[in-house]
Amino acid sequence: MSVSTISNMKNTDNAHRQERIDLACAFRWAAKLDFHEAVVNHYSLTVNEDGSQFLINPNQRNFSLICSSDLLLLDGNDPATMNPADAPDPAAF
Repeated sequence: MSVSTISNMKNTDNAHRQERIDLACAFRWAAKLDFHEAVVNHYSLTVNEDGSQFLINPNQRNFSLICSSDLLLLDGNDPATMNPADAPDPAAF
Protein backbone atom coordinates (compact mmCIF):
# COMPACT_ATOMS: atom_id res chain seq x y z
CA MET A 1 0.00 0.00 0.00
CA SER A 2 1.49 3.33 -1.02
CA VAL A 3 1.55 6.54 1.00
CA SER A 4 -0.93 8.13 -1.41
CA THR A 5 -3.29 5.23 -0.81
CA ILE A 6 -2.90 5.65 2.93
CA SER A 7 -3.52 9.39 2.72
CA ASN A 8 -6.59 8.85 0.56
CA MET A 9 -7.98 6.30 2.99
CA LYS A 10 -7.51 8.65 5.92
CA ASN A 11 -10.45 10.93 5.20
CA THR A 12 -12.20 9.87 2.01
CA ASP A 13 -12.83 6.15 2.32
CA ASN A 14 -15.10 4.22 4.63
CA ALA A 15 -12.45 1.53 5.01
CA HIS A 16 -12.62 0.11 8.51
CA ARG A 17 -15.40 2.53 9.44
CA GLN A 18 -16.54 0.75 12.60
CA GLU A 19 -12.96 0.18 13.75
CA ARG A 20 -12.25 3.90 13.29
CA ILE A 21 -15.31 4.83 15.34
CA ASP A 22 -14.39 2.39 18.10
CA LEU A 23 -10.78 3.55 18.29
CA ALA A 24 -11.77 7.23 18.30
CA CYS A 25 -14.14 6.45 21.18
CA ALA A 26 -11.28 4.79 23.06
CA PHE A 27 -9.15 7.92 22.69
CA ARG A 28 -11.96 10.19 23.87
CA TRP A 29 -12.77 7.91 26.78
CA ALA A 30 -9.10 7.76 27.81
CA ALA A 31 -9.02 11.56 27.85
CA LYS A 32 -12.22 11.67 29.90
CA LEU A 33 -10.60 9.33 32.45
CA ASP A 34 -7.44 11.49 32.40
CA PHE A 35 -5.37 8.66 30.90
CA HIS A 36 -3.58 10.94 28.48
CA GLU A 37 -0.22 12.48 29.14
CA ALA A 38 0.65 14.97 26.41
CA VAL A 39 0.35 14.17 22.72
CA VAL A 40 3.01 11.55 22.07
CA ASN A 41 1.07 8.58 23.43
CA HIS A 42 -0.80 6.34 21.06
CA TYR A 43 -3.28 3.54 20.71
CA SER A 44 -3.42 1.40 17.63
CA LEU A 45 -5.74 -1.24 16.21
CA THR A 46 -4.68 -3.84 13.66
CA VAL A 47 -7.06 -4.23 10.74
CA ASN A 48 -5.65 -7.13 8.76
CA GLU A 49 -4.90 -10.78 9.44
CA ASP A 50 -1.12 -10.50 9.96
CA GLY A 51 -1.24 -7.24 11.93
CA SER A 52 0.87 -5.28 9.45
CA GLN A 53 -1.86 -2.71 8.75
CA PHE A 54 -3.23 -0.71 11.61
CA LEU A 55 -5.09 2.42 12.57
CA ILE A 56 -3.25 4.87 14.81
CA ASN A 57 -3.66 8.44 15.98
CA PRO A 58 -1.82 11.20 14.12
CA ASN A 59 1.23 12.77 15.73
CA GLN A 60 0.62 15.71 18.05
CA ARG A 61 -3.17 15.27 18.30
CA ASN A 62 -4.68 15.46 21.76
CA PHE A 63 -6.74 12.38 22.64
CA SER A 64 -9.78 14.49 23.48
CA LEU A 65 -9.88 15.91 19.94
CA ILE A 66 -9.47 12.73 17.90
CA CYS A 67 -12.25 11.87 15.46
CA SER A 68 -12.60 8.68 13.46
CA SER A 69 -11.63 10.52 10.27
CA ASP A 70 -8.35 11.67 11.87
CA LEU A 71 -7.01 8.16 12.32
CA LEU A 72 -4.19 7.08 10.03
CA LEU A 73 -4.09 3.73 8.29
CA LEU A 74 -0.47 2.60 8.29
CA ASP A 75 1.23 -0.35 6.66
CA GLY A 76 4.12 -1.86 8.61
CA ASN A 77 5.51 -3.36 5.39
CA ASP A 78 5.82 0.06 3.71
CA PRO A 79 8.58 2.31 5.14
CA ALA A 80 7.11 5.28 3.26
CA THR A 81 4.21 5.13 5.73
CA MET A 82 6.28 7.28 8.04
CA ASN A 83 6.79 10.10 5.49
CA PRO A 84 3.61 12.19 6.00
CA ALA A 85 3.85 15.16 8.34
CA ASP A 86 1.27 13.70 10.73
CA ALA A 87 2.86 10.24 10.85
CA PRO A 88 3.27 8.94 14.39
CA ASP A 89 6.52 9.08 16.26
CA PRO A 90 8.76 6.20 15.09
CA ALA A 91 8.64 4.76 18.62
CA ALA A 92 4.95 3.99 18.02
CA PHE A 93 5.68 2.00 14.88
